Amino acid sequence: MKFEKFAASPKKGGKRIADIVSRLKIHDVDTHITEPADLWTSRMPKKWGDLIPHMAVDPDTGQERWYMNGKPGPKGFGLTDIAPEDVLGGKDPHARLNWMDRHGIYSQVLFPNLVAFFPMAMMEGELEWSIDCVRAYNEFQADFCSVAPDRLISTANLPFWDIDASIAELKRCYDAGVKSVNFGSEFEKIGLPRMRDKHWAPLLNLAQEMDLAVNFHIGFNNEGPDLEKVRAMTSLDQAGWAAMFFCSNIDCVSELIMGRMCHDYPKLRFVTVESGVGWLPFLVDALDWQFLNMNLYREYPDMMLPSDYFRRQIYGTFWFETDVAYYAEKFPDNLMFESDYPHMTSLTPGDNYPYVEGPRDTLIANLPEDMDEQLIVKLLQDNAAKVFNLK
Repeated sequence: MKFEKFAASPKKGGKRIADIVSRLKIHDVDTHITEPADLWTSRMPKKWGDLIPHMAVDPDTGQERWYMNGKPGPKGFGLTDIAPEDVLGGKDPHARLNWMDRHGIYSQVLFPNLVAFFPMAMMEGELEWSIDCVRAYNEFQADFCSVAPDRLISTANLPFWDIDASIAELKRCYDAGVKSVNFGSEFEKIGLPRMRDKHWAPLLNLAQEMDLAVNFHIGFNNEGPDLEKVRAMTSLDQAGWAAMFFCSNIDCVSELIMGRMCHDYPKLRFVTVESGVGWLPFLVDALDWQFLNMNLYREYPDMMLPSDYFRRQIYGTFWFETDVAYYAEKFPDNLMFESDYPHMTSLTPGDNYPYVEGPRDTLIANLPEDMDEQLIVKLLQDNAAKVFNLK
């Protein structure tokens, strides 16, 4: 086949890069847990009965799917819908640690799937029930991470449809040792106040006092992707959709800066997750240009340049990008590595993905042999350690 030569990433690095990578504690700041079928049925109060999220056979398809609050959840979003069946680390912490060891990863920051990609099913239920759903997930995640708490890094997931309950759950998670919180950048799409609204101030101020990173994972805490629509696309359209989905945090970064959130919460560290970094230099340059070109420094004399806010407190994540060294030269303190394990868009090699290499091999392939060592250390280790308070 004429494309066989593309069955592996173009090689940039070599022995020097391999040696540097082998000596680092590589922190992987975006990975996922595949929720086991008994996550909620084993943890929620029995009084909720069939309202408890559970797996059951869909009579229309004959396949298992999630049911939540007595209603069918997203079609096709089953136990192995996102992760290949042989990727056991999505559900088992010991298998995950083995995978991390094989691929040179020291720690992973963990994100959920169902809890945050499809929040509407929980929002529509009784408040006490919805809070119990979120608490059960956080307790499951804490147990999952307890196997190796320095290597499996939990995040706080909140019932953000109720601000008081969110504050209470954040305090509970903080006491349990979480180092960051999941947040949403498009709350207005599900009928909640916009992210810049003072409605969120008590929660964001609390996160700032706790010195927590605030994560904005693509697709999290909005209306969720339309899986049926995606599956009806041609494979080419699916690839285009995925690429555009990676860029969906452009609005988020603009809101953080131009919505004065960086200004109002100067000590918060905002992380745009699973969104790549190639678009960040242009967006930051464009925001600077517009700020100056429209004389906004006169209208808002208390504000810094957008690029100053970005460098102070916004962080991007990369995994497959081949020109990351170029972007790192511009933002050496703001970029971090991720693998997206174990999603199908991740650095998870398998028989069905001949192009994909593992995290360590991808880094060796994509980092230039003459790249500054201290810059590599920042990208793969130090920046994440600072953002997530890691050892």
